[in-house]
Amino acid sequence: TRELHKKGRPTARELAETALAILRQDAPEARVDYLEVVDRDTLAPIEPDSPVPDHALVATAVFLGRTRLIDNIELDR
Repeated sequence: TRELHKKGRPTARELAETALAILRQDAPEARVDYLEVVDRDTLAPIEPDSPVPDHALVATAVFLGRTRLIDNIELDR
């Protein structure tokens, strides 16, 4: 996900789809609660067809069995 962001200016939808594909490949048993590309300062969602700004965050929560894992990935160029 970071690599895609560093290579160019993907849309929020492209970045989210890539992150979901990686998650499903690496942890097929995971159940995604949410995965959002948001503004790092305001936590407001980035519009799906908008380019991801330099300071964005991928916020996600997934269930592995009964355990809910939460992670935030900061994106910088």
